[in-house]
Amino acid sequence: KRAAVPRFVQQKLYLFLQHCFGHWPLDASFRAVLEMWLSYLQPWRYAPDKQAPGSDSQPRCVSEKWAPFVQENLLMYTKLFVGFLNRALRTDLVSPKHALMVFRVAKVFAQPNLAEMIQKGEQLFLEPELVIPHRQHRLFTAPTFTGSFLSPWPPAVTDASFKVKSHVYSLEGQDCKYTPMFGPEARTLVLRLAQLITQAKHTAKSISDQCAESPAGHSFLSWLGFSSMDTNGSYTANDLDEMGQDSVRKTDEYLEKALEYLRQIFRFAGQMAALCSRDDFLGSFCRYHLTEPGLASRHLLSPVGRRQVASHT
Repeated sequence: KRAAVPRFVQQKLYLFLQHCFGHWPLDASFRAVLEMWLSYLQPWRYAPDKQAPGSDSQPRCVSEKWAPFVQENLLMYTKLFVGFLNRALRTDLVSPKHALMVFRVAKVFAQPNLAEMIQKGEQLFLEPELVIPHRQHRLFTAPTFTGSFLSPWPPAVTDASFKVKSHVYSLEGQDCKYTPMFGPEARTLVLRLAQLITQAKHTAKSISDQCAESPAGHSFLSWLGFSSMDTNGSYTANDLDEMGQDSVRKTDEYLEKALEYLRQIFRFAGQMAALCSRDDFLGSFCRYHLTEPGLASRHLLSPVGRRQVASHT
């Protein structure tokens, strides 16, 4: 599995995807880039020795034999995932096309055992550097006798750690600042995305209710007060025209499943409970949006409220 992707191919693809994540327009055309990335992350889907397929409710477990691939492509999983989070936070998740992209990413990363493999890769990278005397350098990569007095550290772990560090340093440089996918910064982004998903679900439901109450022939665009495009470009005429009952249903379904997958990946049910128990504004916001029923009929946060949430996260 280690030789499946030559280093120069990995480097060029990583730089290309990283550039696309940061500069591609915030529209549905990003789906092509997204699927390229997700295909690269799942070589087990195309391996000749495929496992028995899983159902939608019980996805198949990623075999441990793919752990070396995950570790030696760590940035493809972790840094690009953080890049996707930053991108998703700037998109309109009421659009079913954008909601689908969030759902696709969450579903891929929620495959059983994949998050554990990524965490293991991060642990290997974050291990302290070993100080190895010059004459013992060959022990770092060469086989040794397990348990020998010449092997003060486990050879397999040392070798895996070296490969992960080599991968990261070759793509980002020796002095790179690595943001762990399961660290506090990324988890904060995930919680912000969860809040955005919840708001988008409520907005879609509100739009659906208002459309149902509108007089026959009353255009959706004129109800929202737009002509062909919003002044900030967040909605186009085509996107708005698609926001019928079916689109609202799809948006709600994609976002609901995406939220559940994110909970599985990061196991932050406890973190949500801790946030909801806080006495400050963030605690009241989380209780309002994440725990209490009957949210569809309520008003969403004002711009001032959104700025307050941003300042507390």
